[in-house]
Amino acid sequence: GQQPRPETLFTRGWWQQVIQMLSDLMASTNLGIGQRLFLSDNGSFELKACVGDTNAATLAALLRDATGGLVRSANVSDGGLGAPGISVLFTSHNHHLRRGSSWLQALSFLDLSGNLLTPQAGSLLASALKHAAPPLK
Repeated sequence: GQQPRPETLFTRGWWQQVIQMLSDLMASTNLGIGQRLFLSDNGSFELKACVGDTNAATLAALLRDATGGLVRSANVSDGGLGAPGISVLFTSHNHHLRRGSSWLQALSFLDLSGNLLTPQAGSLLASALKHAAPPLK
């Protein structure tokens, strides 16, 4: 059969809830559900035009497992991410977003172009990246 596209996870509301619950249940294990669902072998993911404020929690739940330098490149462009979504993805679990212990640890490329990045969203993002990520290229 044909593999579902990762974007499909963000377009169906009930899938989002299932993914978030499953990720919560597996948070204490090393099974890495998030990375197996959408992270490529080279540590990148591309979710264009599908992640916004209303479903950012789904991506955050998937990324919770992707620690230890697994994510090197992230493209979450052309969606509806504003300050609420940025807060969920980058600052809502701030105790997890410390250098060396978050999905941001090895991030060297981040594309958020085409989103709703207000000055408030930019401040949240800059603060999170300053405290949790290496300098971006």
